[in-house]
Amino acid sequence: MNHEKTIDIEHRKRINRMKKIIIYIAILFILVPIIMCFILFFKVHRLESQLKDLLVSIDSGEMVVKKDDNGVHFVYAKEAVDEKTLAQSSSQASSEKKDNPDKEKNAQDKSGEKEDTTKAQKTTVKNTDKKKEEKVAYLTFDDGPSERTDDILKVLKSKKVKATFFVVGKSDERSMESYQKILAAGHTLAMHTYSHDYAYLYESLEHFQKDMKELQDLLYDATGQIPTIFRFPGGSSTSKCDHIEEYIRYANEQGWIYFDWNASGEDAVGEGSSVEQIRENVMKDALKHDTAVILLHDAQGKATTVEALPSIIDELRSNGYSLSAIDKTVKPIQHISADKVKNQ
Repeated sequence: MNHEKTIDIEHRKRINRMKKIIIYIAILFILVPIIMCFILFFKVHRLESQLKDLLVSIDSGEMVVKKDDNGVHFVYAKEAVDEKTLAQSSSQASSEKKDNPDKEKNAQDKSGEKEDTTKAQKTTVKNTDKKKEEKVAYLTFDDGPSERTDDILKVLKSKKVKATFFVVGKSDERSMESYQKILAAGHTLAMHTYSHDYAYLYESLEHFQKDMKELQDLLYDATGQIPTIFRFPGGSSTSKCDHIEEYIRYANEQGWIYFDWNASGEDAVGEGSSVEQIRENVMKDALKHDTAVILLHDAQGKATTVEALPSIIDELRSNGYSLSAIDKTVKPIQHISADKVKNQ
């Protein structure tokens, strides 16, 4: 009897050991994937961050992919174009000289004719491009980022439109991500002072300089870039500043290009503007100009601005406007001309 009991105890011990082994193996199978997931998550997060930086550089036209014998890498677009152009020109010249020794002489005889033809072609292309770009509208959003920024970006993406965001300084996590999202989506990130505090900014040029430096530092921390496109709070014609020429002269010295507007949704004051009112406000002014810079606002209380955006875009397009983001090549709309102040 005791022998049978001993065997039974040993049997139970073996079963318990097997259970423990099975449990350990099960735990191992659970933990290993979890650990791998964490490792992959951090690697993916790092790669996404690197990818965002690359996308921003590529979208801004600063960098392109280049392939050579050493592999694939990124270079500045101008560098890639220059090298490619030089290589093609050299190869073509060598080939033509080798295969057609008499071609150089014939080319000289026909140079006058080709020159006239080329000029005519260039004139035709120039006129065609001018006709295509006769009516352009630039949607601009002041005072962001805000709780509405993502909603605005979604509408712009669905309508395939690029716009310009004149941002103020906000260092919370969501705002810092919004600065990055604006650039990553191909829109223009522009400056609108850090504080947007009229009394402080326009009390002295020193205050203005300090405030703008703070915004530049913040945007550099968030995106690695410092914008050069700018809008004065209230515009260059603001009644809040009695010596705006001093500020304009400083902006000129810094190489900033400031933009005012010639059409507005008039959505800056209060939260009572309806969708239809905002749309009508925009269109009544925009349709007067072949180049329309449209002032709208990106703020928590501007839900109707977001709601009006699709119909504004549709109506502008139906009236023959293309929609683009402001960049350095765009001739600025300015209430007070920077050139006039520069020449004073």
